[in-house]
Amino acid sequence: CDSTCTNLVAVEGGVLQPDWTYSGGNVYHSTDSGSSWLADTSAGKRWWWTIALSSDGTHIAATERYGNLWISTDSGASYAMDKSVGGPQDWRAIAISADGTKIAANVWFGAIWYSSDAGASFDELPDAHAPNETSWSGLAMTSSGDKQAACVMGDPRDTRFPGLIYLSPPPPAGTDSPTPSSSALTAKPVAPPTPALPVFGPVTSVSKAWSALSMSSDGMYLTAAVDQEITVPYGGPIFTSSDGGQTWTEDTTVGGVKRWIDVALSSDGWVVAAEIGDRTGDTFSGGGIYISEDFGATGFRKTSAPMAYWHAVAMSVSGGVMAGCVRNGSIWLSKDYGESWAATGPTKDWTSIACDSTCTNLVAVEGGVLQPDWTYSGGNVYHSTDSGSSWLADTSAGKRWWWTIALSSDGTHIAATERYGNLWISTDSGASYAMDKSVGGPQDWRAIAISADGTKIAANVWFGAIWYSSDAGASFDELPDAHAPNETSWSGLAMTSSGDKQAACVMGDPRDTRFPGLIYLSPPPPAGTDSPTPSSSALTAKPVAPPTPAPTPSKKKSDGAVAVGPAVAAVVAALAIALVV
Repeated sequence: CDSTCTNLVAVEGGVLQPDWTYSGGNVYHSTDSGSSWLADTSAGKRWWWTIALSSDGTHIAATERYGNLWISTDSGASYAMDKSVGGPQDWRAIAISADGTKIAANVWFGAIWYSSDAGASFDELPDAHAPNETSWSGLAMTSSGDKQAACVMGDPRDTRFPGLIYLSPPPPAGTDSPTPSSSALTAKPVAPPTPALPVFGPVTSVSKAWSALSMSSDGMYLTAAVDQEITVPYGGPIFTSSDGGQTWTEDTTVGGVKRWIDVALSSDGWVVAAEIGDRTGDTFSGGGIYISEDFGATGFRKTSAPMAYWHAVAMSVSGGVMAGCVRNGSIWLSKDYGESWAATGPTKDWTSIACDSTCTNLVAVEGGVLQPDWTYSGGNVYHSTDSGSSWLADTSAGKRWWWTIALSSDGTHIAATERYGNLWISTDSGASYAMDKSVGGPQDWRAIAISADGTKIAANVWFGAIWYSSDAGASFDELPDAHAPNETSWSGLAMTSSGDKQAACVMGDPRDTRFPGLIYLSPPPPAGTDSPTPSSSALTAKPVAPPTPAPTPSKKKSDGAVAVGPAVAAVVAALAIALVV
């Protein structure tokens, strides 16, 4: 309310639907001390969460879950959606100064954003981070807006992730009095007096902005890619490991850095990697498809696939069939180990693709169409049962902002994620889909992986956790130890065909050594050794070691044929799709 509670504003979240979305509610306004209320219909129906009002009632700032910030400077007669924060986020608390010129809002597992021009634009506060995950929950400011306070919802089960209270300006070291020397929020611990140390300290020398990760069917070979998009030069190299992730070798054969978006491995040595090309504003110049036939030991070579905004790749167990999908483009297939490529399927905003062990059954998802209000109209899950010759929409899954998808080796089990939404599971080859409800609600899902028989599934959340299912997706459990040293900006995920070994990667921030990008292994290696142990199922950080020579596996391809051995019968590790929007 305003300073006298003559003007009051309130927001509603709407009605929870059977698919766990909200129908949307209104902003309501009262100008007679609450005696009567009218809907501010100009703001639209949304999943509103918090609202703040200036002392004279003219300035209003409101947040929506998995959406945007909305600002009114005319007592609610009209609302404008802020576009300076970069897109929809899971907004939580919001605060406004008495005159409405200063506004602060925070994001669950995100940052604090601040405006000093009545909401015309917002800036991210770079130092507003909890010691670990920024699960922001509360926010307040003085009437002048010159002092702010924020709090984090800590995890009482884990001392590595404390809930702290933050002050701005921050208190100087060793004192309790604020100082105007800084405008960034700095931690003021409630208890204990000093933050608990994380289990894994930052290893700055190996920090990378990892974008994608894939694993062979037995877990011995891994490929990880870098897409550093924050500072110039953009992009990064590919790294390979031939000892289960203990040591890594940087590839130098592709020539310069690339904007890598995804990688996939076959069981017998083939690697396919895709790049998205250089970015100018919101457009990409296009990248290529690169392959290796010996797990990257002798390098990668570029294929004849067209230059495009590639977003995901997949391949059969033997490596003979490869598939890739293009944002706002086609699906492309190669049936001769990457030598030639042909377009198939409708033109869509494809975001992910997966196939069974032979690539007879393929699935792909589209993100939909970006609307003027920065929401997505929603796309479909598509299915092919004839090696990609024809495609049909699995309409039972509904239109959603799909992001990644994984498929079991026989094509019966499908697991898919949606951005700012839910996990969806099919156990009947896509005839029907069920939305998982065990994870507690919508989240910003990223990569997903599935075992050969479909019984084990893992998925991760951007600035969230890794969730794991051992019952074919009937229920999921959060892995409590699956945390990066600071923010869990998970980007890639993979598992072996049995599902007993997993790997995940974090997209680190090269500007800030507090937030390194590490590669995680499960089971974790015991302290002081480089060999994995099955003693724990939690993901534990394994920093990327300095490059070491990798042994060269024997090539499977000879005179256009593949030497079929026991390895060919194993299923390819589930795809890890990294995301770069």
